[in-house]
Amino acid sequence: MPGLPRATDNTRPRDAWAIMVCGGVERMTESLRRGDPFSEKGLEDMRRLQARLQAFSDALDSRTSLVEDE
Repeated sequence: MPGLPRATDNTRPRDAWAIMVCGGVERMTESLRRGDPFSEKGLEDMRRLQARLQAFSDALDSRTSLVEDE
C-alpha cells in the first residue's frame, strides 16, 4: 500500500487570523503560565512583543476615545 489517501473532510475553512495571531499569543500565554523555560533571547523577543502589543493597545484606546467623544 503506498500510503493513506486524504479522508473525507467536512470541516469548515479555518480563519488565518485566529490561527496565526490569536493562536500564537494564546500558546505563548499558556506557556508562560505553565512556567516553561525560555532562553535570554526568547525573553528579549517576548519583551519586544509586549512593547508592540502595548503600543497597539494604547493607540487603539486613544483612537476609540476620540470617536466616542464625537
